[in-house]
Amino acid sequence: MYKNYFFQRGFSGGKYKVVEIPYFYGDFWYMEVERYWTEYQQRNPRHLFPVQLLMNIKDSMNDPVNKELMLIVDLMSPQQQSKATKLPLQDLCPTIECNIIADREAFLMHQRANGFSFQTIQHAHLSTKRLCYAIKNGYMCTDNNNL
Repeated sequence: MYKNYFFQRGFSGGKYKVVEIPYFYGDFWYMEVERYWTEYQQRNPRHLFPVQLLMNIKDSMNDPVNKELMLIVDLMSPQQQSKATKLPLQDLCPTIECNIIADREAFLMHQRANGFSFQTIQHAHLSTKRLCYAIKNGYMCTDNNNL
């Protein structure tokens, strides 16, 4: 959804304001992105945040470990996303139904139970990796046939 939003709004050039990032009512991520962006600019002012983020993604995808694995976590189901964007659903792979990311409360409970922290960029990076690892390996998943 975010990718489609940025392309529709003309943000595909890689430069945009933090306040223009879409967010949902009650979501705290838009404030966190702004804080991370400010922290990043203070540490490394010669690169713009989106440019450096793109470079990090390219470096990560060139790593042989990451070449064949791509995990995408959507805020909307593919059916809801296709209705919102009015585009036909082209992905034929089944989605993984997982209790960890079933809803916001389930995610926050899992976050508290496992000590995830998003206070700094480093903590957010590690916590996101741990969450993706848990989802990939099927812990707490209700449908293990697709893994």
